[in-house]
Amino acid sequence: ALASEMAPNTRVNCVAPGFVPTNFASFLTTNDAMRKELEGKTLLGRLGTTEDMGAATAFLASDDASYITGETIVVAGGTPSRNIVYLNFLFNAARISLNYVWHY
Repeated sequence: ALASEMAPNTRVNCVAPGFVPTNFASFLTTNDAMRKELEGKTLLGRLGTTEDMGAATAFLASDDASYITGETIVVAGGTPSRNIVYLNFLFNAARISLNYVWHY
């Protein structure tokens, strides 16, 4: 919708990240069992990095993406983001992470 409103002079795109070790996700990524579970859910067998997200963002901002607008690029290592079982796992993991952040 925003891409339609901003066209033709401004491109609007989005990067949808998978799990990336950050302060917000520290409970999930510093817990070895949880980290291995998260890594096992990706086709690439690893968590994303801030560099992975930056590369996708830089691409979308570059002239190489000059004909791309209104798109979301999922940068999640092949995570099955539309799988309901995985979505339930993510919801529970996020809830655990939020509880950890709120209590500490």
